[in-house]
Amino acid sequence: MSASSNGRPLDPGSADPDGTMALARLVRAHGVTVTATNDPAETANEPDPADVTIVLAHPQRASRQALDRLAQLAGQGSDVVLLEPDATVVDALGLPVTVTGRVPSGTPSPQCQLSEATTAGAVTLGGRSAFRATGPDAAELTMCYPVESASVLVVVPAPRAPGRPREAAGPGRFVLIGNAGFMTNDRLDEQGSAALAIGLLNRHRTLSWVTPQLGAPDAVARRGLLDLLPDRVPLACLQLGLAAVVLALWRGRRLGPPVPEPLPVVVRAAETVEGRGRLYAAAQARDLAAAVL
Repeated sequence: MSASSNGRPLDPGSADPDGTMALARLVRAHGVTVTATNDPAETANEPDPADVTIVLAHPQRASRQALDRLAQLAGQGSDVVLLEPDATVVDALGLPVTVTGRVPSGTPSPQCQLSEATTAGAVTLGGRSAFRATGPDAAELTMCYPVESASVLVVVPAPRAPGRPREAAGPGRFVLIGNAGFMTNDRLDEQGSAALAIGLLNRHRTLSWVTPQLGAPDAVARRGLLDLLPDRVPLACLQLGLAAVVLALWRGRRLGPPVPEPLPVVVRAAETVEGRGRLYAAAQARDLAAAVL
């Protein structure tokens, strides 16, 4: 895997704080072959699906066909790790979970029997989306790191692929991570972040890290310009709108019909005529002055 300087978030070739180059190197140090690609279709060329872990960053950028292929690989024994999937991705894969909204950040303990999580212990998670189990298959799910009433990490066993012999290795699994920040270069050394990330990614001898390109025409969740704005922009616009309303109400108190008021002083009529005349002269309003005269 060659290093890259493109600086994309969650890119294993990026040394930026939000990249994952440090994690890729740690996984390689554990004897795992790490490859990186921008094309999810390249996962179809895996020679041994039962011995590969596929990480899909920004899964909403992948096509439905690519997600279907990943589901097939999971049924053949692959681990498919989805980093921050949204509701469209979960629905396209037919997983028995629902995606919640933003949950508060925290450092929860695993509270599950997943070996990778129990080894890592507490990890700083939350701050983004989380998951809740739904449907009749909810009992088969492993829900880890609860934040409020949802879990930030969920393991969903994949159904066995049709025609796969029973004596072969068991089916793979989907690993849903609601906030992948603990995998980045900036936060990999916090609490049990490194232990959890390495434990999830070194179960097989091959790791394929897929980062689809932004703006793919066949993406399962196509986003418009407003969707690309940071989360704080709508809040800032709302605050500016409220400020404009308050300003309009404050200024509106000065509007209304004229109200006659007694003058606090007596002004001679000659001074008033002279003042008006000077105003007409300054404005060169000859026609108006002649009409008044």
